[in-house]
Amino acid sequence: MSAKIGILGGTFNPVHFGHLRLGIEALEQCGLDRIEFVPTSIPPHKQGTDLYPFPFRCRLLQEAIAGSRGLVVNPLEGERSGPSYTVDTLKEYHKRQPGTQFFFVMGSEDFLQLEQWERWEELPLLTSFILVGRNGKEEAQLKRFLLEQWPDVKQVRENPGQWMLQSKTEFYYLHVPRFDLSGSLIRQKLGKGLSLRFLVPDRVEQLLCAYQAGELYEL
Repeated sequence: MSAKIGILGGTFNPVHFGHLRLGIEALEQCGLDRIEFVPTSIPPHKQGTDLYPFPFRCRLLQEAIAGSRGLVVNPLEGERSGPSYTVDTLKEYHKRQPGTQFFFVMGSEDFLQLEQWERWEELPLLTSFILVGRNGKEEAQLKRFLLEQWPDVKQVRENPGQWMLQSKTEFYYLHVPRFDLSGSLIRQKLGKGLSLRFLVPDRVEQLLCAYQAGELYEL
């Protein structure tokens, strides 16, 4: 049996408990072998924002998942130049891990905007999808969108929240606990000297505070 690998990309600027819980939920609910957190090096749509250096974001992720079975960090985006387009990332994955089943984890709202993504038509040829709902109301929208884009898509009888193409590409609608967290919220609190406890792992908070104070010299 080929390995089933979930890919969870993002800026992780910085990583917080919402990211970590999502990784565990996708891992367990979809029966994956592991989840790989893939921080973007140069985000296509967030250039010029208050972005921590790529090595620092990777280090925070490594500290955050330390000791968590099935969660790893893949820094491949730091090895490539130019914007981090998902289609290029997935092609690189196929080169490095041939024969693997890939499952790209993304928000259902983002998936409904898939036509705006770079070379989006190629994505279902490269990966299946785990689509994360925020309020439980997107499932009907997702079904309509899937039928519009891929008329051959079929709902899996045993699981109403799963669809499949004839090519075997799968789409899972995942219900997860809602965490109203964001990297911008974390950075705002950090800038005001407020506590990050219960928003990020303790070690992540320590490193962020050291970085903010100019005391972290090695990333």
